[in-house]
Amino acid sequence: MMIKLTRRLLSTMGLLLPLMAIAMTPQQRQMFQNLSPQQQQMVMQQMEQQGTATGSGQEVERFPVMREKKSTAPAEVGKKELKRYGYDFFADAPNTFAPASDIPIPADYRIGPSDNIEIELFGSQNERYQLTVGRDGSVAIPSVGPLRVAGLSFSELRAKIERTVQQRFVGVNVAVNLGELRSIRVFVLGEAYRPGSYTVSALSTLSHILYLAGGVTEIGSLRNIELKRAGERVATLDLYDLFMRGDSSDDRQVQAGDVIFIPPIGESVAISGEVVRPAIYELSGQTTVAGLVEMAGGYTANAYPNRSRIERVGKQGRIEILSLDLTRQRDRQQRLHHGDLVQLVSVLDQLDGAVLSSGMVERPGVSQWYQGVRISDLFGSLDDLKPAADLTYGLIKRENSRERTIQVLSFSPREAILQPGSPDDLLLKARDEVIILAQDEQRRQQLYSVIEQIKQQRRGLERQQVVSVVGAVTHQGDYPFEAQMRVSYLVRAAMQLNPEADVEYALIQRESDNRKERRVIMVNILEALNSPGSAADVVLQPEDRLNIFYHSPFQGEEYYQRQLAAQQQLWDGRESKTAEERVVAQQQSGAISRSRAQQREAQAESELEKFSQQPTLLQREPTELVDRRLQVIADLNQQQSIAAAPPSLDLAERRQDSAMERAMDRWHHIELILLWLQEKLPPSAALPHFTIHGLVKYPGRYPLVDGADLMDMIHAAGGLTESAYPLAADLTRYSIVDNQQRQVEQQSIDLAQLFASGSEGPIVVKSYDVLQIKRMPEWFEQTVVSLEGEFRFPGSYVVREGETLTQLIERAGGLSDRAFLGGSFFSREQVKEKEQLRLEQMVQRMELDVAFAAQQRSSGGSGMNMEGYSILQDLLLKLRSVKAMGRVVINLESVLSGEVEDIRLKDGDRLIVPKRPQEVSVIGEIQYATSHIHHPDHDYRYYIQKSGGTTYRADESRIYIIRADGTIESTAGFWSNPPVLVGDTIVVPLDVERVPLLAIAKDVSQILADVAVSAAALTTIGVF
Repeated sequence: MMIKLTRRLLSTMGLLLPLMAIAMTPQQRQMFQNLSPQQQQMVMQQMEQQGTATGSGQEVERFPVMREKKSTAPAEVGKKELKRYGYDFFADAPNTFAPASDIPIPADYRIGPSDNIEIELFGSQNERYQLTVGRDGSVAIPSVGPLRVAGLSFSELRAKIERTVQQRFVGVNVAVNLGELRSIRVFVLGEAYRPGSYTVSALSTLSHILYLAGGVTEIGSLRNIELKRAGERVATLDLYDLFMRGDSSDDRQVQAGDVIFIPPIGESVAISGEVVRPAIYELSGQTTVAGLVEMAGGYTANAYPNRSRIERVGKQGRIEILSLDLTRQRDRQQRLHHGDLVQLVSVLDQLDGAVLSSGMVERPGVSQWYQGVRISDLFGSLDDLKPAADLTYGLIKRENSRERTIQVLSFSPREAILQPGSPDDLLLKARDEVIILAQDEQRRQQLYSVIEQIKQQRRGLERQQVVSVVGAVTHQGDYPFEAQMRVSYLVRAAMQLNPEADVEYALIQRESDNRKERRVIMVNILEALNSPGSAADVVLQPEDRLNIFYHSPFQGEEYYQRQLAAQQQLWDGRESKTAEERVVAQQQSGAISRSRAQQREAQAESELEKFSQQPTLLQREPTELVDRRLQVIADLNQQQSIAAAPPSLDLAERRQDSAMERAMDRWHHIELILLWLQEKLPPSAALPHFTIHGLVKYPGRYPLVDGADLMDMIHAAGGLTESAYPLAADLTRYSIVDNQQRQVEQQSIDLAQLFASGSEGPIVVKSYDVLQIKRMPEWFEQTVVSLEGEFRFPGSYVVREGETLTQLIERAGGLSDRAFLGGSFFSREQVKEKEQLRLEQMVQRMELDVAFAAQQRSSGGSGMNMEGYSILQDLLLKLRSVKAMGRVVINLESVLSGEVEDIRLKDGDRLIVPKRPQEVSVIGEIQYATSHIHHPDHDYRYYIQKSGGTTYRADESRIYIIRADGTIESTAGFWSNPPVLVGDTIVVPLDVERVPLLAIAKDVSQILADVAVSAAALTTIGVF
């Protein structure tokens, strides 16, 4: 109560300052004194804040009212908030308001000072006068004299002037009209948005003035607005009559000095549900339920008045419910009390005797149900479905009214429509919903609502009646489970396989009914689709998960081993940092708070400790270690969260799960399944799995399935590669003897017989079995070497094993006469990969140093100065853009002459022999890096001087020369003055000792010298 009173006082304060600023006339003072003490107090409180609102009389400019969006006495039914009726009428008022000036003058309009009277004489005398009523209330008519007209109505004025003229003149008639009318001042007090005094046209009515004042606040009354004149209430305006019935009979004209007073709102009731205007309504006198329904616009078409009710606060302060049947006269005449809430419910949503079609249909909606109706009866042809409809998989959602659950059946829309009466043309029941799914992204939205209903109806430990498919399908995700559902049905539900799908090896994840055991089942998708209902077409169980893998691009065993080595180096990099260094690195790279970075590091350490205690997961390949496993866990968590999320409106978000699956390599996907199996094993139990190495498409570790044989192992690994030895393989088997020692058994496998018969006798795969597929003898991958530049026949050449560089140059026709052997550039892919890895490690190390330097400066500690920090940032920026070249320095002239050992070529080798240059380049800490024509008589100092000399940051004691062949000559030492040859590059390095805390820059500078500077040197001799 106190809050409402405070709110009311704050909204009505506003007129004291205006009245103090305005010289009130004695009439206005008398009017103020005639108000009741309570009303006078309210006016005085308003005057403390509000300024006087004045205008031009004919047009008043007003600013939009900024209403506070608040809920006043909200009542919710069906989670829909009710608003007070009528208050939005003034919400969107225009910025200007001009009362109409071209309307007829009402007969009861009272004449006053400043009114303009138009008099026209015609007959024996024709004259026209425009006269203004003076302050004394009279008007002076020529040849007649003054007449007192103030206070007369317009009809009385016209009669008086006609009578006076006819008495003074013979044969003269008169016409009387009003011209421009006077402006009057009125007061708006009480619960208005802008209470104050207003200067308006004398034709203004109550509604005009309320419009100017911004309308009524939500705690003001719309049904009891008072018009006071000389202290007496002369009229009451009920805006409901105006809003609901268009009745403006009470919209009285105002007179000078009138007061429009808006009292607080009176008793109110609310009505919700199936009426045209559900809202909160103010009462005026005694109101019945029927009257309230009439105010709310009557019933909607879905209203069910037989089951209405009233919520009422009883005498004990508790909510009481009164049931009503509004079809009965007695209940319609039920009187309402302040605070009542009348609720009208709708007819039941269930469609008795009908079926519903939805989704990708041309005419969705309700159809009549009758005994024997089928799907084909709803759709006459395929043209009744939209072009984007899935013709192979549709759903029927059927209600079980006794158990309040739903059952989902699937069918083929094409078969049901084209073959009436077929098994797919199912019989329908009343209230069935036939859902035609879309082929595009809308499909997920359609399935989501059905799947959520199925999941929510699970009770206790019951299994959710859903299955899922992930991987190489068009629409992965959850699908309704049906009795005797098979793999081929689920693939059909997901629309189709991806062209890159592995159709010979898929896995079903299955959990036991007691949820204590997990296992996987191997499936040949191709056989399941070609032979539906066969043993290969495995019968699914609720909550099964079908994993269909992608055929990732073949990388080979060497690539696989390189990946493991790279992961090991990343792990070593993690171990080389302290916990604090890792936290700072995450904070800087991720732009996150320190607390968040600490949480991430703690989580990583927790997962590391957890999985380091599970040797059964890590015993095969220690090089993989935990960093990869942590990444797998993160991907698994992300995948589960995406799968559980509802479809987003953002198309990119809806495709995240598919993009993630495609980005994961085959090993990664298998590792997710291994982790899933491991979660339910006791701590001391070993994870059943087998391993396959060598010349298969996807070497690695795989989960063991019941009854798997050697062919299953090979299928799991994607089959043999082209270079695999097809006759024999090695099987290594581990067993425990007398629970005391581990025994290793090795066996040779006849692959030719295995592929011919499809089996290798009774050999069944056991846990920890390792199958090694050998490389075919004398098999070598194609080796391609590139020759560019000054060769007679440059290009790419396929070389044989052991072929040398000299032999390849002879095959290319030798060198041209313009070849510059001293500037030859020879690169090798393996060297390039090592250099790139070193660069990446250096960037990571330097980023950490920059982060520590920034933190030290921000904390006010001693650190490098701004110059050092700027240099370090600049070096880091340059280092990020550097790409390794993989150059191997050779003396091509010595190689071709036989003075040094010839070079055996490898795949990816590249030799560039440029034309003979004429320039010498100078780069580094000089004023202007440029190239100069070579002069054999000048040393390096000459070229540096020609480039403007060194900068103040130059280290002149470490100047060096990069020869055209890639070798480096130092100028250090008092007597050292190596000659400058054509094609050389002179490098003036940065003096890093000048900058504190920049020791790391030495290593960076060295790398930049080895790579970036080398690139500049190669440009000098024309290689690039």
